[in-house]
Amino acid sequence: MQQSATPKRARARRHELAVTNGESSRTSRQLERQERVFALSVLSGKTVREIAAELDISAHTVLADLRCEQDRRSEELGERREVEKARAIAFYQHVIAEGLRAADGSLDAKGLFVAIRARTRIDAILGLDAPEKISVDGTLQTLVAALSEFPE
Repeated sequence: MQQSATPKRARARRHELAVTNGESSRTSRQLERQERVFALSVLSGKTVREIAAELDISAHTVLADLRCEQDRRSEELGERREVEKARAIAFYQHVIAEGLRAADGSLDAKGLFVAIRARTRIDAILGLDAPEKISVDGTLQTLVAALSEFPE
């Protein structure tokens, strides 16, 4: 009994989200069909034609349903990712505070190391430590030209 309640609640929540996201023109039946089309495609590996035949809908409807469901799932994952990032940052901020408290002004290496390591994780989560691609073509030529002006 509990298992059937969970998918029903999940469908109701998705429908509620669809309505609040301006997708109120979609009925709960359409949302359920989109989920079914997605499951048949991704989980069962069926082709568009096979899904269309099984559900007695057009191939165009299958493709539209797949696109809608993929977009919805991508958005849901993106929101979940942001929540997890916020949780991780809050955790590492706590770790920093505890590490600095452990150091207690005595420059305790372990406490400072913990704080620095936590700050490094926060930077990674926020993408601040990601490498940047820069072009050095013009800069390199200017540098070579400048160096070639010096006598050997």
